[in-house]
Amino acid sequence: MHPPLKTLFFNPLRRHHLPLRLLHHRYLHPQPPPPPPTIEYPLTHPIYTIWAANISLGKTLISAGLSIAFLTSTSTVVNIPKKFVYLKPIQTGFPNYSDSLFVYRKFSKFFLRNRPEFSIFASNHVLNASGPAARALLGECWESGGFRSGKIGNFGGGFESLGWYEERKLEGVENDGTKGAGACSELICKTVYGWREQILPHLAEEREGAALEDSELLEMLKRGMQNGVGKDGNKDVGATCVIENDGGVASPCPSG
Repeated sequence: MHPPLKTLFFNPLRRHHLPLRLLHHRYLHPQPPPPPPTIEYPLTHPIYTIWAANISLGKTLISAGLSIAFLTSTSTVVNIPKKFVYLKPIQTGFPNYSDSLFVYRKFSKFFLRNRPEFSIFASNHVLNASGPAARALLGECWESGGFRSGKIGNFGGGFESLGWYEERKLEGVENDGTKGAGACSELICKTVYGWREQILPHLAEEREGAALEDSELLEMLKRGMQNGVGKDGNKDVGATCVIENDGGVASPCPSG
């Protein structure tokens, strides 16, 4: 006995229709996107953001100029030390291209040429880098196994947490006889995350196996901005923070 034909063949004319109420809710009242991550900005000192639609438009030169103008200005009280914090959240092409290193060197060159009547402690830091970028920065020390670092992130091993830095004290004229006595102002430059290839960040993180979540970047930025405050929230330390974004449509984070 043969089964009924309706169980063997699919009726192409039969369609499934969604209820009108469901269609109305789906298309006229779509689900709102999840809220973006938030960050609490410290209000004890000014924070500026420098950004542009592409690279090579002068963002870093402006940052260097701001550091020079702020730290070498004589319009403020001389006896109060000041602190300028420069943050580069993401840097591609690292270490061949390092905007934090550019600001650090440009300021040092200006200071040593003009020698103001005070001293400044300057430093440049690299916090996290992809594996290829870290190997390029550390060179032989990395290959010989003489360097150890922790890993962060959640994609292909993530970033190497370097904590690498260089520093120097720029002596002013008043220290020629005292050899550095007295309080110093500070220049702090930091590269927060770096990738080796000089391409858009979302491509660099995919090629180098070092993805970056928005929440991770915001947390690191929050810590960096808080460095502008003196010990125990000492408001006698005049501070300014500048955040320079990477150029391109996916700035300041690879997620866009």
